[in-house]
Amino acid sequence: MKNITREEKINELMKSGKYKLEELNLLQDAILGDLYLKHLIETGKIKKEDVNKPWVTYYKDRPYKFINVENSLYQNYVDANKDNQDGVAVYYSNNDRIIKHDELQDMIDAFSRGLLEYGIDNNARVGVMILGSFEEPICLLSPNKNGALLKYIDFLKGPGSIKEDIEKSKLNILFMDELLLPLEPIINDNNIPVVVLNATKDYSNTKYLSFDKVLSEGASKPLNDSYNTSCDDPSLIINSSGTTGIPKPIVHSNKTVNSATQKLFFTDYPMTRDNFILKNIPSHIGLGSFTTLYSSLLSGTKIILNRTENPEQAFEYMIGLLMNYKDFLKSHDFNENDKLLMFTSPMFYRVIMQAIDGMDDLSFCGAMLGAGSKMSKEELNFMKQKLLEKKCKMSICNGYGQNESAGAIALNDNSHNAFGSAGYPVIGTDIKVVELDSYNEVPPFTEGRILEKTDSEFLHYEGMENETHRVKITLDDGSEWFDSKDLGYFDDKGFIFITGRTTRVLIRSDFKLSMDMIESKIKHSPFVEECAIITQKTNGIDEDPIAYVILKDEFKNVSKEELIDSIQNSETKLSEFEMPIEFNMVDELPYLASGKIDYQKILSKRK
Repeated sequence: MKNITREEKINELMKSGKYKLEELNLLQDAILGDLYLKHLIETGKIKKEDVNKPWVTYYKDRPYKFINVENSLYQNYVDANKDNQDGVAVYYSNNDRIIKHDELQDMIDAFSRGLLEYGIDNNARVGVMILGSFEEPICLLSPNKNGALLKYIDFLKGPGSIKEDIEKSKLNILFMDELLLPLEPIINDNNIPVVVLNATKDYSNTKYLSFDKVLSEGASKPLNDSYNTSCDDPSLIINSSGTTGIPKPIVHSNKTVNSATQKLFFTDYPMTRDNFILKNIPSHIGLGSFTTLYSSLLSGTKIILNRTENPEQAFEYMIGLLMNYKDFLKSHDFNENDKLLMFTSPMFYRVIMQAIDGMDDLSFCGAMLGAGSKMSKEELNFMKQKLLEKKCKMSICNGYGQNESAGAIALNDNSHNAFGSAGYPVIGTDIKVVELDSYNEVPPFTEGRILEKTDSEFLHYEGMENETHRVKITLDDGSEWFDSKDLGYFDDKGFIFITGRTTRVLIRSDFKLSMDMIESKIKHSPFVEECAIITQKTNGIDEDPIAYVILKDEFKNVSKEELIDSIQNSETKLSEFEMPIEFNMVDELPYLASGKIDYQKILSKRK
């Protein structure tokens, strides 16, 4: 989707006949500048009483990119690329393959018809475990075309958590990367059909289906229309990172995902057909599926996909691409002026800083958005200076959001950037900072609890009604807000700064990990009576978990090594990121009067 002026868009809308005359007159008024705010109010993007909030000034004179939030994801993709069929959709680095939109749409349609042969229609539920292969957009949009509910499964969790995800969601079919296939006998007790992605061998005489088989079956079937499902119906499930406690399955609709994408199109990030975006983040994380994959498909930004087995491989490819980007463009006859965008976690930018002395020219970078954890003002200033030395005028922009909001609710962008902040609230979002023991708003520069209200807010947690009610707060005026469980403050210019959390979450290598979940997994060991997790910073950035464990009386002589073996040999074994750096065997733990563990007392004793 190319950037167009509001006037050009209005002329296009006038010809289409889709809008009422008064709506077009309103848009015409918006061209005059400040009256643009009138349009935002009339369309519900801003409440009239919020016009004077300091961040609203950043909404003026933005490039106007429209998507219909009432459409399915599939239909929006089709509509956005009707005039871009010959444009590049995906570059798949592993086999140097270029897929244009006409080919991609043919594969999406054929795969959706193939899925119908296996009963995957608007009553079906589809699980996805995928590792950056070219099938990613097809696995997202084909089930969506059929009206099926898609669930991304976090394959970084232990087998027990994956198995629970699959069983709770009552999946009808599972898309699974070949590299993850050894997990299948452990996690698939109900023997649901499995489609193998990125297959390197023939699966025709096995219990598995290959992606190519489903694709070829669908290619031979007559064309089918997409199912008519409500834009408010559940369409996609993604797991939370644990920010609000134990990780939870978050249910989104077509409308909430589309609304999140529309937010991104109101920033000044150059998501256009002229540019590329490198997808570093896996799709079970919202930054990978919503902010990068889907938004790029709609904007026409060409996606570079690289299938990696671990972060080190992703780092290696990214550094190689940055060092040889101009050669990459030349060797594939791409336009030499095409910019490269990256929306990724801060650890990727820190890796770039380690390798930047070996790079000659980074002037081709068009936008760099960091999400997953904030970077400090000092770190960003250092990074900006290093980038300027390499002719890159773009700053790394912090962002802030949750999977519950399908992406960012606040962003710094290239034009409006306060280093060290999480950005300003994006269009369609309101944020208030309130007292910890009430919902009274606090003045600028005063820390409080962060509440959010956005048109991309999730529907509910799957099968967790009580947890949903805990985070959706209804105030006395009847308005509903999402309790982020984060602490922060606004400055006087409308930028929000994150200072801490009200829940027990640690950040390690940019992954948000629930300490409650780590405790729960350790307590699955038959040796363990009780467990408490605290954290310490080891490098000034990461928070490493430390375990305090009470062993059952009959196992008091168990060694640390035996304890870890018992944890890792269970279905709820710890991932490498969850593994504590210390296991302390203790006879007792301190408790509060409420009966809960007194973590502060444990921390104070360490000091």
